[in-house]
Amino acid sequence: MILLFLFVFILLSIIGFTWKNGISPMPSSKGAREAMAKVWKEREPDIIYELGSGWGHLARDLAKSFPRAQIIAIENSWIPYLVSKLWLWPYRNIMVRYGNFMEMD
Repeated sequence: MILLFLFVFILLSIIGFTWKNGISPMPSSKGAREAMAKVWKEREPDIIYELGSGWGHLARDLAKSFPRAQIIAIENSWIPYLVSKLWLWPYRNIMVRYGNFMEMD
């Protein structure tokens, strides 16, 4: 019964934030992640913000491509935020933050 409640809670949370944000938390495609890394490669950034980081796929690839850069991943949907927080903890150059990037400095 607890697992069913947890599943329903997760499902409703994702649906609610999808409706609120107007977009579902879909992982970035491999092609999109490679294109972003290529764009940033020309600049050698110190800080990269990933706005609406979802599950953290792009943040992970950027952290691997730019080990000296600080990657700041921001997500406002609880479930993808928590999953990415756990999934990305080994990467020292990634900071996963919860919140709406439109309301942050």
